[in-house]
Amino acid sequence: MEQTTWDQALLQDLVDVMTDASICGLGQAASNRVRSVIRYFHMSWRPVNGTGPQR
Repeated sequence: MEQTTWDQALLQDLVDVMTDASICGLGQAASNRVRSVIRYFHMSWRPVNGTGPQR
């Protein structure tokens, strides 16, 4: 979370791996928040402390 830039492709790959590798619904849903941020808020990404990238 302290990065000044985030690799969106890497985050998407991580989300896909988490979903595909899980054998239960909870594990498959764990990455939904990250997926939503990538889909709906990709233009204004910022970590909670407000120091992240603004695209």
